[in-house]
Amino acid sequence: MQAQDKFAKAGFLPKKHVLSAALGLLFLFSSALSSAQITPLGDAYTNTADPTTNYGSAATLAVAGASEITYIQFNLTSIPSGASAGQATLKLYVNSVATAGSFNVDYVTGSWSESTIDHSNAPPLGKTIASNVAITTADKNQYILINVTSAVEAWLNGSETNDGLALVANGSFNATFDSKENTTTSHPAELDIVFAGGEGTITGVTTASGSGLTGGGTSGTLDLSLTSACAAKQVLQWSGSAWACSSAGTGTITGVTAGADLTGGGTSGNVTLNLNTSALNSTYAQLSAANTFTGNQTVKGNLSATGVVTGSGFQIGSNLFGFGSFANQNAFLGFAGNISMTGGGNTGIGVGALNANTNGSANTATGTEALISNTSGIGNTGTGFRALLSNTEGSVNTATGSNALSGNTTGYENTASGSYALGSNTTGYDNTASGTYTLIENTTGFQDTADGENALRFNTTGSNNTASGWSVLYSNTTGGNNTAAGVNALYSNTTGGSNTASGSYALYSNTTGGNNTASGMDALSNNTTGSYNTALGFGAGPDASAPALTNSTAIGAFADVTESYALVLGSSAGYNGIANVLVGIDVTSPTNILTILQGGGSAIADGWATYSSRRWKTNIHPLQNALNKVEQLRGVSYDLKDSGKHEIGVIAEEVGAVVPEIVSWEKNGRDAQGVDYARLTALLIEATKEQQAQIQQQQQEISALQAQLKKRAAKEAMLESRLAHLEQKQGHMQLAAARPVQ
Repeated sequence: MQAQDKFAKAGFLPKKHVLSAALGLLFLFSSALSSAQITPLGDAYTNTADPTTNYGSAATLAVAGASEITYIQFNLTSIPSGASAGQATLKLYVNSVATAGSFNVDYVTGSWSESTIDHSNAPPLGKTIASNVAITTADKNQYILINVTSAVEAWLNGSETNDGLALVANGSFNATFDSKENTTTSHPAELDIVFAGGEGTITGVTTASGSGLTGGGTSGTLDLSLTSACAAKQVLQWSGSAWACSSAGTGTITGVTAGADLTGGGTSGNVTLNLNTSALNSTYAQLSAANTFTGNQTVKGNLSATGVVTGSGFQIGSNLFGFGSFANQNAFLGFAGNISMTGGGNTGIGVGALNANTNGSANTATGTEALISNTSGIGNTGTGFRALLSNTEGSVNTATGSNALSGNTTGYENTASGSYALGSNTTGYDNTASGTYTLIENTTGFQDTADGENALRFNTTGSNNTASGWSVLYSNTTGGNNTAAGVNALYSNTTGGSNTASGSYALYSNTTGGNNTASGMDALSNNTTGSYNTALGFGAGPDASAPALTNSTAIGAFADVTESYALVLGSSAGYNGIANVLVGIDVTSPTNILTILQGGGSAIADGWATYSSRRWKTNIHPLQNALNKVEQLRGVSYDLKDSGKHEIGVIAEEVGAVVPEIVSWEKNGRDAQGVDYARLTALLIEATKEQQAQIQQQQQEISALQAQLKKRAAKEAMLESRLAHLEQKQGHMQLAAARPVQ
């Protein structure tokens, strides 16, 4: 049997075995007329996450989402020319189902090899052969059958090139199938073909010249046998085109001579050949000498070295794992970089890191696919999964964290630290983002600074913004020149610009308002569209009833302003239940709502009104004895002790003894502080009225006296007239008496 095997390997076959082989060929041929079962010539899959990794030796074939595609090819050259497929079925064994769904079977339109195909060199796909092939979890460890008749018929008639077929997932479908390398279940893919016209009848068997057979016929029971034309000890030998009698292999070995690098041999009996371990021949490796190997070498097992291993690179599978260039100062490890780049000073660690770089220099990429698209960008640093993933020509960017600056293409001088920080930035520059999702939506905005998770998260084109704290300027999209520090400060701002918010929730509700300044937790938190507002202090600013004020100012904790162009100092017990604030000017401990430094100078204004409506008063009575009280007061002139300034006024202590209601006192209750001169008016009014009543009474009395005097004067005039008349009459009588009697 061993000799027969040797003859068979050399192309020789003893006659009794030629018959069985010929009958086998006949059987296969006749079977091929009806059906065929074909296993793959090659099968493999590709993975976008590992674009340069070959999976030709994998035990399973993966089909998943948009990342993994399976390629299968069948050798159809054994099918006779002119054969037609009546039915062709692709048979797949389902190994696992991670996500149920469906996949398509597509033509492959380019050549490929099982041992070299990967995502980076995969051939293009053609039109779909079978679509939406459904797979559920119940299909695990089962065969599925797919009709591929149209493809096999196209391959057989030459209308399509047989480059195999591809299994392509739809949506999130994720499953694996057994490959031909699977030794656990041994269920490789299979192509089952039923040929058209396969139910015919054999009409005859011919034994043509060169077949090595005799017999045959066209009817009845036919006999086939090996040709008997060969001489004794001859065998049938295949010449490449026919079987013929041959005397090969009938000679006798007379001796074995040791060739180069061998020892031993002989001309009789059993001889031995050995390697010459002391020979110096460059063709063979020597165990005791230094060797130089050319071509590809394979070591099966572990390789150990006690000295230095020198080479241009280290490869795992068919992919470079570690290599570099001392001259160009490039270093790559873990399937990173490429061997064709001309840029220098680059460092790449991780699958795909700096994979596309051409002439970019001084870049550092650490992590899977970090800076994978960079071509000519300079001075970039990407650390983390897909950091600076899309960067092509952008320079001097620093990205630390998964997907940090992953969308950046040509933006420069950006700094991103944290997962997805500045993840969507494309051409924006001079941005700084620190924290998860900071500035994640920024595309072209520039000179923005975000520090804290979700800070400036939705900013797209807004520029010159500064955000420090969790979710600060969270909703900002295009607003610019905003500054916010504190949790949720300017959280709702979208397009408002030139706002400054310092403190948690400061300007929280602002959307489009601009030029606002808020300092303190919740300061201006109710403002939405108002502009030019200022709030200083915890909760300072308008309440919910006034979200759109203009140029309002609230200073102090809980200071509440509800009017535009207004300024409010401090809280108010009447509005928010918080104690009233005492305001001081040039004093450190005001004792009144408004306290101005004594001797600090005079104030000037067009007027000062005092609340005095009847609406706010009760128990109203006129002042009594006002004139008497005024008479007890005295106006004085005096010089101020501190400044020497000469003034006029009253003495508070003296006024307090008469009218205590208008005097303010120190806390000791003894020393007076000041006099409310304005309220003296009420006392003076009533005093004047009392005085006027007295004057009117005196006028009445004077009038009565004057009337009496008039009457007396008239009476006196009448008496004087009478007296004159009497005197005149008396004079006449005296004259007559003195006249002599005639």
